[in-house]
Amino acid sequence: MNYIDELIEADLKYICSVIPYEEIVKYFKQNPKEYFSLKPGFRVESLNAHDVTDILFSFRNRKFISSFIVQTINRWIEDINYRLEAIKNSGLSLEEQYIHVLAHSAFSHNIPLYFKIIKVEKAGDYLSLMSAAVNQLLEIIGQAEGIKKKYCKDINEKEVAINKLKDAVDVSERQVMKLRIQLINAKSNEASTSQLLSLKEQEKIDLYKDNRKLKDGVYRLNEQIKELSVAKAKADTASTKQHAGLIKQIEELKRELTSYKEKVILLDAAKFTISSLEAQILELSESIKSLHDINLSYEMRINDFEQLLNEKDNQKIIPPEISNTEIKSVNKSLVMPYRPVDMDDFDEYFNYNLNNIGLNDRIEGYQLFVQFFERVVFNGIPLLIKQAPGINLANCLANTLYGEKSAAILRYSSETELKNINEFLTNTLDRVVCLDGFVGNCNEIELLSLIERYHNKIIILTYMYDRTLNYIPMEILGYVQYINIDEFKPLMRVKTITEDSSEIMEEPYSISSASFAESRYHRIFEEISEECGLSKDVINSMSDLIDSEQYMNSILIFSVLPYISKVTQLNPYKQSKRLQKYAGEAGKSPNKGIMWGWFSKWKDCLK
Repeated sequence: MNYIDELIEADLKYICSVIPYEEIVKYFKQNPKEYFSLKPGFRVESLNAHDVTDILFSFRNRKFISSFIVQTINRWIEDINYRLEAIKNSGLSLEEQYIHVLAHSAFSHNIPLYFKIIKVEKAGDYLSLMSAAVNQLLEIIGQAEGIKKKYCKDINEKEVAINKLKDAVDVSERQVMKLRIQLINAKSNEASTSQLLSLKEQEKIDLYKDNRKLKDGVYRLNEQIKELSVAKAKADTASTKQHAGLIKQIEELKRELTSYKEKVILLDAAKFTISSLEAQILELSESIKSLHDINLSYEMRINDFEQLLNEKDNQKIIPPEISNTEIKSVNKSLVMPYRPVDMDDFDEYFNYNLNNIGLNDRIEGYQLFVQFFERVVFNGIPLLIKQAPGINLANCLANTLYGEKSAAILRYSSETELKNINEFLTNTLDRVVCLDGFVGNCNEIELLSLIERYHNKIIILTYMYDRTLNYIPMEILGYVQYINIDEFKPLMRVKTITEDSSEIMEEPYSISSASFAESRYHRIFEEISEECGLSKDVINSMSDLIDSEQYMNSILIFSVLPYISKVTQLNPYKQSKRLQKYAGEAGKSPNKGIMWGWFSKWKDCLK
């Protein structure tokens, strides 16, 4: 993560403020040249904590400072991950683990910033509860440490006093010993020293009394130490009770979080149900409207024919069956898809155009994609492709089919309405059209209902970001041909075609449903798709044209697996055991190398 560019100023200011002063000073001393380029004339030793924090924030865009900040953040994240791993098997829940670890981290006073850095989205209520729990734990820890420091200070003071008294006792004992020696030496002259002896004896008595007082003082101090020890034990007991209270509060917070999650799930389910019902209502409304429009069109054409007949001088009567046949033929030609008369010619010239923009046999999966694309592009179904690849493919089709190096494009704007799209599709003579940016920005149900009238055109719908499709019902995959070719790097930027133009003759044809016979490839595809989370309707729609293992593999590689990995951000190999068996390292799929190489390393998103 590029923390300097992606984090807001408030987050960066917090990070700079919690980096220890000693670490910053040490880093400046190790790199004096770079430091003096920022603060010429200022010695590192003269800086206080506020100064070093201000330097980090003010010069955060300089490589010397940004690399230090990034390394520090990465070290924090690694330390948190290590601590989480160390207590994984402690019996604590995931939330309890986070509370204990984050309370002792640099993010203890800014919990939302930690989840932002590791790119894990959490609800606001969750973050508030987590922050409250961490703050409460920090408060309890602070209280316990304060009590501990207080008792340690008292004990240290008493130990100093005891040591002083012991030293005084030692001095007194040395004095007594000295007096004893003097008394032994003075025995030879008893007369002269009697007075001195008496004096010394009195001093000895006084010293004995002082020594006794000192021993009593030592005893009292020892008793005080015992009392302090008892008080410390009581404090430890109180701290343990407070800890148990915190654990109880954490359990209550967990129950609140669980209740909140259950409510969110129920709300999401209700929203999804409402959305599905609304979509069904809209779909039925559009169907009624479409039937009404067709009926009006038929009536208008009948009126036109009747008017023409009345204008004839000979007043000949045309049999009704002829008129009806002509009307049906005209309308049928409007909704029937077209395909090249000579598919080999189309394949040759289409490959020339793809090669012209950098896509060729040297790229893994090229031939498989071309065969798959030529199979689905003439089915009269809209193609859903990311913006740059979609425009490139549209231009290649236009230059191949009717000699135009650019396909007709209608780009989305907030002022564009359905009638504008209808006018564009009706008035544009181009066979290939591109509706750029409408998916995710308009009512997709109304858009698809409108497009349904134009099977005679190749319509490519484009979108900007993979996550856009995550906010659109998955059922859209049953009405479009979703294609993802992110692995083809030459197509990820819009290219200018310089290949010679060509023209391919096309003919209308009817899409007939052949007698369906389920094969093992249908069963493999259905098992994989169902385990990956696709709905039954979508699976049935996608598998309708499966007639070979190659086509099944193509749908998996260019539709199903990229949708699961790029849109829902799940690892399809972790979701489907059938996929592991079929296209894993020991699988029998002829295209397992592509599938394993492109999708097996996709990591799961944290929920």
